[in-house]
Amino acid sequence: MGRGQESITYVSEDEDTVSMAMSSLFRLIKLCELTFTEIGRLEVGTESAVDRGKSTKSFLMSYFEADHHHSVEGVDTVNACYGGTNAFFGTTNWIQGQGWNGRFGIVVCSDPAVHPDPAYISGIGASSICLIAGSGASFAL
Repeated sequence: MGRGQESITYVSEDEDTVSMAMSSLFRLIKLCELTFTEIGRLEVGTESAVDRGKSTKSFLMSYFEADHHHSVEGVDTVNACYGGTNAFFGTTNWIQGQGWNGRFGIVVCSDPAVHPDPAYISGIGASSICLIAGSGASFAL
């Protein structure tokens, strides 16, 4: 398969950027025993937006709206491999800036890595991760 790779897995047709991001975000909130009202920023990094007319963040906001929490800053960055990095930097800048309100920032990186050329299939894969940013973090920038 190239690059010393022995196997590869793919998501099924019912998984996409949004569904993977929703799963990651929900699991992180439950694992860390947080409520959605403790989040002040939600930033998403992806390469594959589901719908160019609607951001992935807008889908994730359904969790916040269920808790009647509608004031969450953040954006989507749709930009190849740099999307997640940019989302992390944006959240870090928010925490270090004057606009920070003391609440946590969430960074979501989600992508099924769809590529139209089969020649590049060995270099792609699907994944989604979330991280929490805020004061008292386990590492500092």
